[in-house]
Order: sequence, then C-alpha cells, then structure tokens
Amino acid sequence: MNKGVCSPSNRGFVTADSIGASRYLSLLRDALHLERRRASFSNSLVSIKAPDAAGDPVGMVTEAPMRRFVRMRIALTGFLLALVVTGCGGSEPKSAAPSQAATKRSLAGAPPKLSALHKQANQLLGGKKSDFEARMAELRGYPVVVNKWASWCGPCRGEFPAFQKAALQLGKRVAFLGLDGNDPDSSARKFLKSFPVTYPSYRDPAEKIGPSIQAGIAYPTTVFFDRKGKLVYSHPGPYKTAADLIADIKRYSL
Repeated sequence: MNKGVCSPSNRGFVTADSIGASRYLSLLRDALHLERRRASFSNSLVSIKAPDAAGDPVGMVTEAPMRRFVRMRIALTGFLLALVVTGCGGSEPKSAAPSQAATKRSLAGAPPKLSALHKQANQLLGGKKSDFEARMAELRGYPVVVNKWASWCGPCRGEFPAFQKAALQLGKRVAFLGLDGNDPDSSARKFLKSFPVTYPSYRDPAEKIGPSIQAGIAYPTTVFFDRKGKLVYSHPGPYKTAADLIADIKRYSL
C-alpha cells in the first residue's frame, strides 16, 4: 500500500511516510542526479564552427554523446513518472465496511452526541469553517479524531479500511469526523459509496478548515483532540492498519 502523502497543488507525491528516507525519496534523488548530469552535458555543447554562409553546416555533436544525452532524458522521465504513479496511484484497497446489521449492533447504546454522528454516517456536511467549529464545540467531553482525506488521493483511499474498522470498534467512546478537502462533491460521494464509514465528513473545498487544525498540505492527515477539545497530536500520512490507528487513539485521545 502507498506510504506517501499527496499534495492538492498538483495531486502528486510529496514525501514518503511524511518524514525520513524511503524508496520514493531515493527515486527523487536519482532523478535529480540524472538531471544534473543532463544539464552539465547540455551546457557543455558548443558549436565547433560557425557557418561561413547560409546553408553551410555548423559543428555538431558526435553520435555517442548524443545517445547518452537521450538515454539520460528517457531515464529521468521514467524516474519521475514512477515517482508520481507510486505516490498517489496504486491499486485500490478493499473496503472493510461491515453489514448494516453488524454496524447497528456494534454502535447500539452510543451516547446521544456520538449517536448523532452515526445517524449522519457517510454524509458530506457543511463547507464552512464555522460549521466544523460548531460541531467540534458540540463534541466537547468526547475524544475526537479528524481524518483529512480526498477521493483523488491514493494514500487516503488506502487507509480508509483502517478507519472503517477503528470507528466501528471505538465509535461508542470516540467521535470520528472526516474532512474532505479540495474534492468535487460528486467524486467524494462516489468514493464514500464504495468505502462507507460510520461518521460524516465536512467539506473543505477552499481548504480553510485543514490548516486551522494543523492539517495543512499533507493528504491524508489525522488530527487527535482530547475531551476538552485540545489538539494533542497531528499525524501526516496514512495509517497502514487499524491497529496502528487505534494505538494512536488510545495514546493521544483516550
């Protein structure tokens, strides 16, 4: 599964695991090295002899250096293409959503404020920062986990099964909210239909909400709030498993 994060500016790969070295960063370093070699070679090309008259030949590069030049351009293009494709593309994960009956059984008896979230399961709400802030104020007294995502982001799609499982397991103790950023409603709803969750998502088309809760450029980002509404941790990048996500919820919010 994808290990990187996406950026809305070009909907492409930004870093791997948000921090530190990885095979993606290695690809980028290699690509930049190739580009430096190409640029150095290109800058060294000078005319051997200026033409004496119109139609006369000019100095030209020999075959071997030109072939090396072309190979470097092809290799560079391949590296950058691999970087983008592996960063925000990849194979589609499998939904971990349980049946409606299993969901109802698992969340039965949830406190009223959390039950209200469950009744809005899989919906897109709001679109204004004030809408989101009002909901956060209503949820004081409960830990809150906010997951910023977008349907175009491969790593976001990849971690959705972890949120499907965690929200079902902890939904009677923890409030979950989605934050759908820079995403057409039609695309978001189509994705949610394939990967339903037990909580609503707030629309953030102009990306005003994300930066206000330390969920800026990286897609996905998960933000943890304690029962008093205090932001205690922001996790850029995807969760590989529900166990990893649940561990952080217990560490930072419960």
